[in-house]
Amino acid sequence: QPLKELIQVAEDRKQAQEAWLALEVKVPEYAPWASRGYDNLMNALATAKQVYESATATTDEVSTVTASLNAAINTMRRDALNMLTALRGKDAAADMDAFACSEALEAISGMPVPPQDLSQP
Repeated sequence: QPLKELIQVAEDRKQAQEAWLALEVKVPEYAPWASRGYDNLMNALATAKQVYESATATTDEVSTVTASLNAAINTMRRDALNMLTALRGKDAAADMDAFACSEALEAISGMPVPPQDLSQP
């Protein structure tokens, strides 16, 4: 029943996003999930539910939508740009230099960001 479990994970993430969207005063200021990942999740979830509820779904169809939903879940990211903004101030994200962005991303994710040579185009 991996598909059923993934549908539940997706539903939990959907509920978290909807609860945040329903807030009049956004606390925290940033959404639980970045909009592109959330949109991808909603598309994959709709397809997964159709296949899960279908009495005629083949094993290949179930495997395909299970993989698709799993990918949508695993590629979702927190709303990082808004998290960076919250860390530095409302209008600061637009003028962050590369070092500050790396530092903030490292603080958010807990993983080191490899240094990059940004002097070359």
